[in-house]
Amino acid sequence: MPAIQCQKSLFSLGDIHYLNAAYMSPLSKKTEAAGLEGMQRRRTPTHIKPHHFFEHRTRIRIQCQQLIRAASPDHIAILPSVSYGMAIVAHNTPVQRGQNIVVAAHQMPSNFYVWQRLCAEQGLELRITPQPEEINRRADYWNEALLDNIDKNTAIVSLGHIHWLDGTLFALHEISNKVHACGGVLIVDATQSLGALPLDIQLIQPDAVIAASYKCLMGPYAMAVGYFGPRYLNGVPLEENWINRVRSDDFPNLTRYQRSYRSGALRYDVGESSNFILSPMLASALEQINTWGVAAVADYCTGLSRKIAGNATEMGFRVSDETQRAPHYIGLPIPPGTNTPAMAQAFAAHNVAVSIRGDFLRVTPLIYNDDADIAALLDVLAGFRPVSTFSAAAHGTPGTP
Repeated sequence: MPAIQCQKSLFSLGDIHYLNAAYMSPLSKKTEAAGLEGMQRRRTPTHIKPHHFFEHRTRIRIQCQQLIRAASPDHIAILPSVSYGMAIVAHNTPVQRGQNIVVAAHQMPSNFYVWQRLCAEQGLELRITPQPEEINRRADYWNEALLDNIDKNTAIVSLGHIHWLDGTLFALHEISNKVHACGGVLIVDATQSLGALPLDIQLIQPDAVIAASYKCLMGPYAMAVGYFGPRYLNGVPLEENWINRVRSDDFPNLTRYQRSYRSGALRYDVGESSNFILSPMLASALEQINTWGVAAVADYCTGLSRKIAGNATEMGFRVSDETQRAPHYIGLPIPPGTNTPAMAQAFAAHNVAVSIRGDFLRVTPLIYNDDADIAALLDVLAGFRPVSTFSAAAHGTPGTP
């Protein structure tokens, strides 16, 4: 895949230095236009034809299959949220009292509460794997701890592809091999990575992957995609809607009720997944990412994050090595004693969008960012450098924007 340049012209960011994709990505002009076209069609009901209930859903499945190298579009479900997808998995995973579920500490609530509840209801142990303190080798140590927590009684391992606070990379291939050898399943929340970090289903062999569309996929809010592997393709959906049954495209005969669901993961589609505004937007967003190529997006983000990390390290901030985190993610531990409200106000005053999450300043660039955005970030960051600095040489080579 050839290298790509900054794509800021495809967005409407104005003078905002938007380095906050992990919060919510901006919509491209093309995706916005797809939503407006859907709204205009919807305002006159006679413009909605039977094919409109299906065509965008098909586009979403095909594009998502291409994005993750799934075996078939039939493995892709159209969902409203990550929590909905996780509930499908919990509903369709047999467990026995005394088994355990392994998660990482401080992972996103939509990928935690469902397992907390399942453990309480079924008598399982919830194994929360702590976050290592050593930032420079956090991924290595955290992955070792996760692997150590998996044993013959592990029913489910549920993780992000990366950690949402600081972008720590989880070793999904190794974790998948171990949990499957123990008879369990691997579930992945890819919301913070899908679209900016390659995820190869054929290599990792996860049992399910769920991702909301409004972050790195650059799609609308209230839409998500779900990949469901072979063990879930004959499961029971959370709801019994009309469109997830066979022959649902035969409108005159919908009350000739069907016992069979549509093939594979299509049975899990949320009711009203034909959404005539959001579905075209998601299809458009996925097509754009596939046009760029996820590997090319990741390479572009790597160049940006190296400049940010090098300069932040030179200022005295602790930055994990790029082998330990996603290319579009930098989690800077906020120095002790920092006035975080004042930090947030300073970034806002300079039109720099980042997030403060827990003890981290989370900086997440994407394909629409450039050197001017980095320079604006560093200008603000310089006012909050740690009191005691340390050798930058020991923590990576500084870069310049």
